[in-house]
Amino acid sequence: MPWHAVPYDDSEGRDRIRSLYKKFRVTSLPHIVLLDEHGRVSNPQAYTAMLANPLDFPWKRKNPIQLLGNKLVNNKGETLDPAELSGKTVGIYFSASWCPPCQRFTPKLVETVKRLKERGEQVEIVFVSNDRDEESFNKYFAKMDWLAVPFKEVSTRAVAQDALNVRSLPTLLWVSPSGEVLTRRGVAALLKDEEGSLFPWKEKAVKDLDEALDAVSEQPVLLAFLDAADEQTHQKVKEVLEETAAALEETEGGEALGPVPHFLTARKGSPSTTALRQICKEGLPAEGTGQQVSLLILDAFSQKVYGYPKAAEAVTKEDLLAFIRQFREDALEGKPIALPE
Repeated sequence: MPWHAVPYDDSEGRDRIRSLYKKFRVTSLPHIVLLDEHGRVSNPQAYTAMLANPLDFPWKRKNPIQLLGNKLVNNKGETLDPAELSGKTVGIYFSASWCPPCQRFTPKLVETVKRLKERGEQVEIVFVSNDRDEESFNKYFAKMDWLAVPFKEVSTRAVAQDALNVRSLPTLLWVSPSGEVLTRRGVAALLKDEEGSLFPWKEKAVKDLDEALDAVSEQPVLLAFLDAADEQTHQKVKEVLEETAAALEETEGGEALGPVPHFLTARKGSPSTTALRQICKEGLPAEGTGQQVSLLILDAFSQKVYGYPKAAEAVTKEDLLAFIRQFREDALEGKPIALPE
């Protein structure tokens, strides 16, 4: 290889490699992360893009609409320019005819999109197929009244799926006219709101654990256990979480500077709350201590949990930003989680 390498023949080099795996959330190989001349991440998952388009240097990360390529088709076989999507909220739908959950979900999506268009919403769906052959694609696509990436555009479909980190089917991402990903959980959002009254289903900065349990396996999560809190404390801590999430978005603009936690709250009476308390080895506060809230960062990737060291009831935005910064800098001491048997 005509390039440099991180040394592997000493403990310091191996520790550095482990830190890089953690920082960039590497779960499979090969994996390529590209940095610009300032050391900022320009593409956190560049391998598939480089493989599909080896001359497209410097392989910068594209917005979701750009990933759909330079031509789309409808189910009549007509080719359309992706410029047709301009000014619209776009659902990028990863699905396949061989997938039973997809077969159940697609008719619901068809009906909901029909309602949205009837009431004047500027909305479009682009189907990205995982079908095994073109005949299956054509039969399945005939049931859909929207656009698709052409089946023959294999590399476009593969790069989009990899870049958008799609790991299961069906997956539906909603993207704003400006290219912002509004939600990656479009399937669950639509199933809860088939009338489309909450369209375009933009995710809240702070989510209930039951609404986004899958986030625990995607990224670190800043988890606030509020199941022992009174209403006033519950609301106060949630507002601080929302202020902190907004501050991170404003200062970083989504730039990948390191693992940024999802913000989740765990409420009383939820089985998910009970399960996460067990995994994090975080029991309910003892009576008479005055403690109502537990704050921690759970990192499933490293299988560790990092507890907030102060009284969480009095936490401020500045406290949380400092806590997150320490986590990103590996300055916190974590404890191992309890893995389910």
